[in-house]
Amino acid sequence: MTDGKRWESVVERSYNVETDKLLKTIVEECRECLRFRVTEYQEWVTVWIEANYAMDITYTISAEIYGKIKKKIEIILKNKKKGN
Repeated sequence: MTDGKRWESVVERSYNVETDKLLKTIVEECRECLRFRVTEYQEWVTVWIEANYAMDITYTISAEIYGKIKKKIEIILKNKKKGN
């Protein structure tokens, strides 16, 4: 039999790895995107990215998780605006 706590630990670690990958992906796509929009609704955030003229990407994540990259995104978008 497996220890329940050990199993929870493995699941939590896996979740964190996947979440970190997702957040890194969003940040990278923000750097390369044409347009970027965030819509907040209660505890959820929808991130809309116009990657190129043929493709839009949408992520819906919790506001808590989005909070981990919010400052990075704001800085990237501010710098992109200055560059244009």
